[in-house]
Amino acid sequence: MDFWDYQTCTEFAFYQTCETGSDCFFLQGLMTLDIFLQMCEGLVPNVTKNVELSNNLNGGLRPQGSRVLWTNGEVDPWHALAVVNKSSTGQDTIWVPGASHHFWTHPTLSTDQPSVVKARGQIRDVVAGWLKESTELDIN
Repeated sequence: MDFWDYQTCTEFAFYQTCETGSDCFFLQGLMTLDIFLQMCEGLVPNVTKNVELSNNLNGGLRPQGSRVLWTNGEVDPWHALAVVNKSSTGQDTIWVPGASHHFWTHPTLSTDQPSVVKARGQIRDVVAGWLKESTELDIN
């Protein structure tokens, strides 16, 4: 088992499947939910309970904490498991239309789509605000 298999089986249960009869444009029936669950059950028993425990521990789609920025791309399959709406004070979200998984973290190119350029600016602004707050705190 590699780290990804372990994390998927014990925390997320997020599988990129291509079920027979679906709109999936890959080879249908090759990667189904049953195949992934069988793999997990062979490695770590009770996937459902593991995911439930992980969500309870970490807050699921309403995690606690502050100075958290949830940035998600529209075409990133992970956004289905992500915080996409502001759920708590001190936690903001950025939705990046047309962007794939963490595309805004890639080196800047002149060909970057406008939504990614805008997201980078928003991220910089949020982090700059956090840094400004920390310098305004009375440390004594």
